[in-house]
Amino acid sequence: KDVSLEIPQFLITQRVIDVKLFRVAGKGTAAVPLTRYALVVEENDTVEGLTLALSQLCGISKTNLVISNIHNHSFHNIYANEGAVSHIGRQDTLYAYQVHPYGLHHIHAPVTHVVRSNGYTSNQFGVPFMTSFPSNFSCRQIWSHVWTQLRRYVISDEPDADDRKGLLQINIVDIHGTPLPIFERGSNQEGAAPEFVGATSVLPPTSDVRL
Repeated sequence: KDVSLEIPQFLITQRVIDVKLFRVAGKGTAAVPLTRYALVVEENDTVEGLTLALSQLCGISKTNLVISNIHNHSFHNIYANEGAVSHIGRQDTLYAYQVHPYGLHHIHAPVTHVVRSNGYTSNQFGVPFMTSFPSNFSCRQIWSHVWTQLRRYVISDEPDADDRKGLLQINIVDIHGTPLPIFERGSNQEGAAPEFVGATSVLPPTSDVRL
């Protein structure tokens, strides 16, 4: 007689997703380095479920977390809560950012890093980050806030660490990376009266003008 054997099929219903968390740094407080988490979620879960799993481990409310996919030093995808976990590739590099909840009172700004030499922009480098700040911030406050987030990448025990911020230039760009010339640029001639000579995308670090 023929004998047939049935081997039960064990379905894999869970997966582990690595996420690196970028915590917000407060003025006058030390920034926490990037922290890596291994999150266990259901295969049929949503990004909201992934965010909740991260929230339970890191102690940050899920409404203050944004998860994105970073590729070639830039944002490839910023995931919506209703997105499916199954759409996240096994090789995708995920980062989570601590931000204010989305609303009318805060601006969410993705920040990428580029090197400028002789006025020209070279390739992007490093890990970009998402940050948020009140919508009524002045240019000076925005500049200070961005520097506070970048400060974690500077060796803190060097006496001239804060002097490095003089090397920082912040440009306002559109979603395609094209500079937006929204700030008035005054005359640079010594002794000349201030006058409008054009526009620039460079955020003025000492201006109290609001965006």
